[in-house]
Amino acid sequence: MIYYITIVDMSGETGVSKWDYIHPDTPKELYEHLKSVRDYIPPMTYGIVSVISKELFGDRLRRMEFAEMQIVIGKLLHEKKEYYVFFLADIRDHPKAVWRIFMEFYEEEKDVFDKVLSSDIVEIADMDRLRNAFSAFLVNYFRKNPLWGARDWTAFLISLLISVGIMGALVVFSWLINHQYHLIEEKTSWITYTYMIIIMNFILPGPLIGYITQYRKHAEMISLINGIIWALVISSIYFNTLQIGIQNSFNIVVSTEMFYIFVLISGVIYGAVLMLVSMPFATFFELRKLTSPRTEFVIGPRIQTVVDEQSVEEDKTSSYEITEEPKLEVSEDESVEETSEE
Repeated sequence: MIYYITIVDMSGETGVSKWDYIHPDTPKELYEHLKSVRDYIPPMTYGIVSVISKELFGDRLRRMEFAEMQIVIGKLLHEKKEYYVFFLADIRDHPKAVWRIFMEFYEEEKDVFDKVLSSDIVEIADMDRLRNAFSAFLVNYFRKNPLWGARDWTAFLISLLISVGIMGALVVFSWLINHQYHLIEEKTSWITYTYMIIIMNFILPGPLIGYITQYRKHAEMISLINGIIWALVISSIYFNTLQIGIQNSFNIVVSTEMFYIFVLISGVIYGAVLMLVSMPFATFFELRKLTSPRTEFVIGPRIQTVVDEQSVEEDKTSSYEITEEPKLEVSEDESVEETSEE
């Protein structure tokens, strides 16, 4: 989810925000923090770009990654004038998705942006109109269900369970077809059955896993896990049949340990095939969808003061009060990873 945007004019001696936006569903703690530091972000953006220099900064998206959030900075060319757009987004959002969604909105509201960016004096009504329009615009660009939209471990486990169920249904369905029509036993139909197995168990799960996860990292892990699970399940069911087949074909008696080592290797290969098929679909959605808005966000560590009864009796005048939440600050010693858009 995009929580904050500011469009910075770099033509002066310091950065000036021409338009900024805070998403209304931003967690309260983060929302209040952004309101308190919004005046410092344009000069900071100006400083980042100026220190590197515009020529070295280039036209590509630049990304700085933190624990739960990321900063994305991109160059906007409007009426032959350069602006830099600063985004604060969820760490699991793809930078290309952040930029693509903003640019679609920019093209849709280009007339209003022209008034906001080109005028020295901007009407508050135009600023608010863009903010409200962008909030409505974002509704179609993030997953509504936070169970999947957060792209966290809960979403991973739920997606894994659903994918295992889908894979199981496809395996059972292909088994039932062969059990009913004995396709594999007929010379004229076993090739057709083989094609059906490849489509139903190797190709079809890929788009389904990609759609369920809509996140490449989860799609890769889920594909690999499914490959290992179903290799173990099927080999366990047909253990005796497979051992007899190996003995008849290669005249080799395989021990149980060696059999399952071979099965694990086969499962990894099967998972890699599922991964190759699912990744394009997961990436397709990842580049077009954002995470769901967070329900809460903690800035800095929670401070808890524990006082026992004895210490209270010894000093009743002592009081423990937290007057201010720690603010999110990036010190000079903190390492920041910056990567270019691929």
